[in-house]
Amino acid sequence: MVGLLVLTLLRSRTLRRTLAARQEDQVRLLALFEGSPLPTWVFEKETLRFIEANEAALQQYGYTHDEFTKLTVKDLRVPEEWPMVDWLITLGQSEIPVQRSFARCRKPRPRASR
Repeated sequence: MVGLLVLTLLRSRTLRRTLAARQEDQVRLLALFEGSPLPTWVFEKETLRFIEANEAALQQYGYTHDEFTKLTVKDLRVPEEWPMVDWLITLGQSEIPVQRSFARCRKPRPRASR
């Protein structure tokens, strides 16, 4: 019975160390994501809806965080490029490359009144 208790304690300590290391990794990844000067976002593959976006993306496209998370990847592309987005997703792409000549759709700015 003592051997089983020791084994359980060792596994428990290992599990705690593993969980702590994962939490540290998550904190570092989040800091990298949030601090990146490049527009970066995360979206759901099934719906293409944005889950998260960093400040650079919000600035680039002109949306608030709440507005951005109500959009989909297609909302940032002109309709002519939607088939390309669909094709990339069916290929298993988890990233939609921005280095290609995709037209970006910014939030419309209000017109100045005269």
